[in-house]
Amino acid sequence: STSTSNENNPLFKLSTVTIDERVTESRLSEPFYVKLFVNNSSFLNFKIDTGADVSCIGIQDAERLGLKIEQTSIQLKGPGNIPLSVMGKANVKLQMGSICHNEDIFILGNQREPLLGRSGISAFSLLKKLHEVNC
Repeated sequence: STSTSNENNPLFKLSTVTIDERVTESRLSEPFYVKLFVNNSSFLNFKIDTGADVSCIGIQDAERLGLKIEQTSIQLKGPGNIPLSVMGKANVKLQMGSICHNEDIFILGNQREPLLGRSGISAFSLLKKLHEVNC
């Protein structure tokens, strides 16, 4: 249960982001990000996207990181079932603290920000499942 008299009682926790009763509704509507070290070379801020089946980055980020892009026949669709411009994929090592995770990241021609899909979210335990909520 949540008590309004206890400011240190978190409602739920998303990795290092704690959301409690002091958070305004406007801040809850902002996206969540996680900073990951990619291939032991650079950090990227990934938007945590629980609706994404895969993780993806834009071609500019892939080129800046010097990723080896492999061809793929996989076709991806975005919101509204709109086909996405898949340029290829790259297997990358993602690291957060002492946790490492290898994942195929899809390279998209028009992707503005990196998205971390469900596999990466699960690997880094970024989403805590609530089995019971007391109101």
